[in-house]
Amino acid sequence: FIAFCLNITKSVAYHGFKKILLVNGHGSNTPLIDLVARRTVLETESICGALGYFPLAMEAFNKVKDTAVMAHADEFETSLYLHLAPERVQMDKAGAGDDVMGEYVSSDSVYSNPVRFNDFWGRWTDLGVHGDATTATAAKGQAIFEAAVTGLVDVVREWQQWPIAERMDQHRGAVQKGIRW
Repeated sequence: FIAFCLNITKSVAYHGFKKILLVNGHGSNTPLIDLVARRTVLETESICGALGYFPLAMEAFNKVKDTAVMAHADEFETSLYLHLAPERVQMDKAGAGDDVMGEYVSSDSVYSNPVRFNDFWGRWTDLGVHGDATTATAAKGQAIFEAAVTGLVDVVREWQQWPIAERMDQHRGAVQKGIRW
């Protein structure tokens, strides 16, 4: 995944794009897309940022949600799908998956706890649901969608204006090579 995405960003940079913004649509990919953005900055002359759309929609979602946990195929994602493609959602099969919440560790995709990890879904759920999809509605999905789109437009506008400073080598001497740590 990292190599695939990095090939794309490097190709885009090679063709002259100086600012690249990666929008993640899958929570488990967050650390991977962050690495792609960082490597793009290190390996090209472009700047590259990464974000998920989820935080951009959280304020709107918090106003309409009925459940506490946001994770996978849950109230958030199912509501969004009900808004975008209701004919593809089988609400008669909607379910709820178990979630574990601690003071420092959480299975919640919002990552409000300090410890972040992406476990195997099979440890948490037999349904593929991590959260509660039964409370999803198209109206909630519309609120999520509109907030996410508005937020993404604002992010892109700011990213367009973001300055690209000249790179400066901060090393005191030649970079050491061949050192085994």
